[in-house]
Amino acid sequence: MIGIWNLTPGSGQTPPLFSGVYMFYDNKVNPSQNPSLTSGGLMFSNGSGSYVNLYSNAASDYSFLAFKSGESNYATGANGSLHGGFSLTQVPEPATEAAFVACGLLAFGAFRLRRKQA
Repeated sequence: MIGIWNLTPGSGQTPPLFSGVYMFYDNKVNPSQNPSLTSGGLMFSNGSGSYVNLYSNAASDYSFLAFKSGESNYATGANGSLHGGFSLTQVPEPATEAAFVACGLLAFGAFRLRRKQA
């Protein structure tokens, strides 16, 4: 299941996937704890009715469920198949970085202007 996957906003359950089967999630992350995810986990969607749920079973033990739209079953990576840890990395948005650069350039320009006037 390759493609662009977005975090599903909020918490709750997916629409019915097949035969009344739902996937539940809470999208809670605890970066300073082990496990970093709750048993509800993170839900990702590709916008075409396919979902991937990454969740915790216990400390350093994570699993996933994946459902592909149009199929009547789901793939699982359970029983420690993701055992070994989970890494969280904060990635700033490009717009945020551009704002920091712009503020820095303005401050540098103001500093140089003051120096010339003195």
